[in-house]
Amino acid sequence: MSINHNVKASVKAAAYHSRYLTKTARLPLAVVGVLLSAQVSAFLPTPSSVVEGDALLADAASADNMIAAAKAASTLTSRSVAVTSVRPSATLSLVTKAADTASTNSVVADKQNKSANLAAEQLLATWRQQAATQNLAQHKSWRRLLYFLDDKKGMFTKAKNQSTINDPTFFLTANGNKDSAAELDATLVALAKQITMPNRAAATNDSVICRFPARVNWLAEQLDIDKSSLQADCPELKEWMAMLAPEQLSIMFAEEYLDNPISAFAHTLLRIDSKASAANFTQINHAYALNDTVDGDPDDPFVLYAIKSISGGYDNRIEIDPYPEKLAKYLKDDERDTWTYRLDLTPAEVQQIIAHVWETKDLEIPYYFTTDNC
Repeated sequence: MSINHNVKASVKAAAYHSRYLTKTARLPLAVVGVLLSAQVSAFLPTPSSVVEGDALLADAASADNMIAAAKAASTLTSRSVAVTSVRPSATLSLVTKAADTASTNSVVADKQNKSANLAAEQLLATWRQQAATQNLAQHKSWRRLLYFLDDKKGMFTKAKNQSTINDPTFFLTANGNKDSAAELDATLVALAKQITMPNRAAATNDSVICRFPARVNWLAEQLDIDKSSLQADCPELKEWMAMLAPEQLSIMFAEEYLDNPISAFAHTLLRIDSKASAANFTQINHAYALNDTVDGDPDDPFVLYAIKSISGGYDNRIEIDPYPEKLAKYLKDDERDTWTYRLDLTPAEVQQIIAHVWETKDLEIPYYFTTDNC
C-alpha cells in the first residue's frame, strides 16, 4: 500500500469521524478541523521516519477514545446542570417550611399568651374582691411582713403609716413603704401573672414567689390559693433552705456582758434545729444560730453608740452561723451563761418564719434598740 493511498484513506476516515462528531457530540467545527489536521499530519513523511500502518490503527483508536471522552464529559455536564438547577428549589422549599413553622409557633404562642392574660385577669379580679372583703391590706400580719410597726410607739420610731424599711428592693411599688394596700395589689398582680404563665415552673430567682415566699404563703392561706400552683424553680432559695433544713426553733438567751456595749443588756438569738439536732442534742453540729444585732461602729464612744442604737443611727445585721461556734463563743470566750427555750410552733410556722428571714436577711434595716432590738 502506497503512502498516497494511506493519506487518502486517512482523509476519508477523518471526514467520517467529523460527520460522526457532528451528529453525536455536536463539537464545534474548529475542533473537527484540529482533529483532521492532526490525522493528516500524522501520515505525512517526515525527515526522520515514515509512519507505519499499525500506528494508524493506534491513532484511530485514540480518536475514538477522545470522542467517547467528549461524549461522557458532555453527559456529565448536562447532569451537573440538572442537579444544580434542582438545589435552589429544594433550598427554597426548606426555607418556606421553616418560615411556615415559625409562623405557626408564633400564632400558638400568641394564643397561649392571650389565654394566660385572660386567666390572670379573671384570677386577679377574684383575689381583689376577696382581699377587699377581708381588708387584707390593713391586716396586722400583712403590715408586719412589710415592717409597718403599728403597735410600736416611741419617739424614735417611724410614723405609723411608714415602713421601717427604706430599701426599694423590698417593695414591688415605688410607694410600697408607705402604702400597704398598693403593695398588696402589686403582689397579687405579679402572683396572678406567674401562676397563669404557660411555663410557671421556669420562674427565676427574681420572681415574686422566689423573692417573697413568706408573703406568698400568707396570701395563699388567706385567699385559699392552691399550694400546688405556687411551685416554682427557685435555686437560690432552695439551696439556702436545704442548708438550714429548719425543723424546730428555740430562743437562746445569753446573760449580759458589760465588756461589750452590744451585749451590755444581755442578748437573745434564734436557734434553728434540723431534724437531726432536734432529735438528739449531741447532733448540734446540724443546728444554726440566727443572730439579729446592731451593725454599730465599735470605735464609737459608748454614749454615742447608745444614742445611735436607740435612734436608728445604725442598721441591723443578720448573722447565720453554725450553732456550736456561737455557743462556744458565749461559754468559753465571754464566759457567759446561756439558756435555751424551745418555741411551740407547728412545722408550717417554722417554715414561714425562716421564709421571712430569707426576705429580709440582706436588707439595711434601721436598728431601734428601745422598740425592735434582738
